[in-house]
Amino acid sequence: MPTCSELAQYELYRSYVRHEDQLINFRLTWYMLGQTITLTALSYFLSNSYGLAQVSKLLDTWPALTLIFICQIGLVIAVLTWIGVMAADQSIKNLKANYEKTMLPLAGFPSITGGGGSGVAWRGAANHLWIPRIGAAFWVVVTVIAVWNAPMINSEVRRTVEQLKAAQIVLPNS
Repeated sequence: MPTCSELAQYELYRSYVRHEDQLINFRLTWYMLGQTITLTALSYFLSNSYGLAQVSKLLDTWPALTLIFICQIGLVIAVLTWIGVMAADQSIKNLKANYEKTMLPLAGFPSITGGGGSGVAWRGAANHLWIPRIGAAFWVVVTVIAVWNAPMINSEVRRTVEQLKAAQIVLPNS
């Protein structure tokens, strides 16, 4: 039967694991929000060159650079989330290793990271470790496509602006 101090130590380890698990949850939630915003911006500008012409005119820059900038924001969000999630995951692994080294031999406490075998822990961690990596890979691919197609994007936007001017449609802030 565990003593009170052993039970208190077990609860302390469990609270640290819960805290790190919450950090993973919060980071992934903010990641999904950031990706939603950047994907919405990307799809808006790709869906019509009129929107891209407006933003390029507001930024007074090269139209393809606007798309590349959006892609880089998405990539930075994914990489920072990946780093933060990996740090929290490593903290959980370190806590578990320390717990198993010091506490587990003393009493018959359950694992501090949940039941099941090692396969269960790996499958549970696979989601939070791979989601930001996949997002980062996506943004790298989209950036390469935007850079590759930059001359075409710029000429398409210029053609749209000229067509709008010929039709006497005034762009805002022009």
